[in-house]
This record gives sequence, structure tokens and C-alpha cells, in this order.
Amino acid sequence: MNLTDKLKNILEVIQATKDAKSTRIFAIDSGMEYYLNKNFFEAHEVWEFQWKKEVGPKKLYLQAMIQISVSMNKIFVNPNLVGANSLLEKSINKLLLIQDSDELTEFGKKFSLSLLEEIQLIQKKILANEEQEVIPPKLQFHEVFIE
Repeated sequence: MNLTDKLKNILEVIQATKDAKSTRIFAIDSGMEYYLNKNFFEAHEVWEFQWKKEVGPKKLYLQAMIQISVSMNKIFVNPNLVGANSLLEKSINKLLLIQDSDELTEFGKKFSLSLLEEIQLIQKKILANEEQEVIPPKLQFHEVFIE
């Protein structure tokens, strides 16, 4: 099965129901597989289908993950550093909005603060034209929220 067929199958599974909880683990894990293999556009596609179903802090957090993934695509695949930086800034704003959420676990609070620091470091590298030194930030969704 090629990348496109696999992606289509994943998106069909996510679209099969409107219930976010029923597809959340599958969607996050499927997108993470793409992200870890530096298929950032595909990761963003998977997460976007799930994002449409989410509400509240989970929706904002997933949107931040999508924006980070697209920004990595703009750094590593289709260079557009201005666009990458803009998306990273938007992801920072989303992460800041959920910092005080009751839905975050203690791990989630610490992880999201660490992610904010990683993003800001990437922004500094972009601004200094050191994008070749950028390492995609580690992303996490499971354990970040109380279920």
C-alpha cells in the first residue's frame, strides 16, 4: 500500500464517526507515525480530520500540533521560513491558551511548557538562518489530557 492509499484509509476511518473520542487514539497515533517519519504534510492531514471533531483544550492543542507539523514541512520539505515562523507563533498562542486548563494532567502542563521552549528555540534558529540545525520538536498528546 502506498503512502496515498494508506492516508486515504486512515482519513476514512476518522471520518466514519462524529465522535471524537472513538477515533482520537487512532488519529493521534497515525499522525504521529507520519510525523516521526518526517511526512509532516500527511501528519497534519490526519490530525486535521480529528481536529474537526474535537472541542475545548484538546481542539486547541491538536491545532497547535497541526501548526507545528506544517511549520516543519515549511522548514524541511517546501522551504518557507517566514511561513514556518508564523505557524510556530500561532502554535505558541494556542499552547498558552490551554496552560491553565483543568483538562491538562501534571505531565501535560510540564510537557506543554517544554514544547513552548522548543518552539521558541526553533524560532531563534530560523531568525538566525540556522534552520539546518532545527530538530522537529517532540510531540505528545496521550498523557497530556485527563480523559
